[in-house]
Amino acid sequence: MGARQGLARRRGNDLLGRNRRFYPASYPHVLTVGSVGRLGEPSAFSTSNEFVDLAAPGEALAVALPDGTQTLVTGTSFASPAVAAAAAWVRTARGPMQPTQLA
Repeated sequence: MGARQGLARRRGNDLLGRNRRFYPASYPHVLTVGSVGRLGEPSAFSTSNEFVDLAAPGEALAVALPDGTQTLVTGTSFASPAVAAAAAWVRTARGPMQPTQLA
């Protein structure tokens, strides 16, 4: 990974699985993502341990489907885009930085 690249990865929906490590999410240069509900509480399914850097809404999010309809989705995979956007904003506001400075 180049010095100018960043990496945001979902942390995993593994709260009941003893919050084990996942890779690449557990590497120090990767910004790891957890999920929270509408009131900001950790999602019951989201991994929660020392490797989670940031959490974003990940429950009952409306998404558009290819057929033009919408549905509600849940999971850390849906929290990751919000974290990636936050990371992009921080990098824009603060200027160039190494990946480990953001994660």
